[in-house]
Amino acid sequence: MDWSIDPTLASLAGVALGSTGTLVGQYLSTRASARQAATERAQALRAERKDAILRFLAVAQEAESIAERWQNHGEREQTEALAITHRVWQVQKELEIVCSRQLREPAFLFTRSLRDVIWQDPPELQASLWAWLREPRDIFMNAARSEMGADQAEKG
Repeated sequence: MDWSIDPTLASLAGVALGSTGTLVGQYLSTRASARQAATERAQALRAERKDAILRFLAVAQEAESIAERWQNHGEREQTEALAITHRVWQVQKELEIVCSRQLREPAFLFTRSLRDVIWQDPPELQASLWAWLREPRDIFMNAARSEMGADQAEKG
């Protein structure tokens, strides 16, 4: 029994083994790259959502301050009311574009409540501006925390 291998067959086996190794390596590399790209996309979307939420909160804070000043001093300036109302609705629309459905409705309700305290004096507002805004603001803040994953971070 002669167990010798033809050099041509040995070369062919080496090429096949090398090609298989290359293909497996490329597959694993592509898979890792795809995972990394998906992670980067998710991080970019989260950052975009966070920026939109923070812009909304900054404008909402400005609207609350203006409404509080008006409530305390009784002076409501039409130009200022138009400007802040426009900004509040603009940043709310930004949230509609970049955030999930779970945040859209709370953002809309909070924006509508801000509009109410800017343009009207709801009966409940006579007692306290903050009591009028508390529920829609809390609902929005809880939805925003959920949007950013803070609720999962607290659990896990």
